[in-house]
Amino acid sequence: MKKTIKLFSILIAVACIALSCKDEMTNEPFENGSATIQGTALIDLDLSNLELEYVPQGVRIYAEINSSDLVQFPSPGVDYGPIIIETEVGADGEFTFTIPSNTKNVTVVFSADDFIADQIQFDSSVEEEVFYLPLIYSEVVRDGVTKIIEITFYEKP
Repeated sequence: MKKTIKLFSILIAVACIALSCKDEMTNEPFENGSATIQGTALIDLDLSNLELEYVPQGVRIYAEINSSDLVQFPSPGVDYGPIIIETEVGADGEFTFTIPSNTKNVTVVFSADDFIADQIQFDSSVEEEVFYLPLIYSEVVRDGVTKIIEITFYEKP
């Protein structure tokens, strides 16, 4: 009888401990919202003046984030992979991205397609050149934030 009571007491204690423990670090996804990045894409299409011009309409620009930024407690060693959002340059070089985000910092790295455009040279001649966006542009955003940026395309060497 004493063994039964002792065994029963141990079982109740183990059950209480098991039921009362709550995993504090669940890997539930955040309630993701969004951030906005509004920008202007610039380029030097006229070397005879000091002004930058707008990138032609239709050039594609990409924003890349690491999807682990959208997980509350990322597991080490897990490759969550990138999320790539794309937009096109509109009139006056304007572009806008809506980036998934939450209360954690989300790093956004920008890239773009290369493109060919006519460039006025110092001697007023016109040459067809290839332009690219260097991988130096990035922003950090959070849910509800709006960032205003300028990016500049350069002639490929």
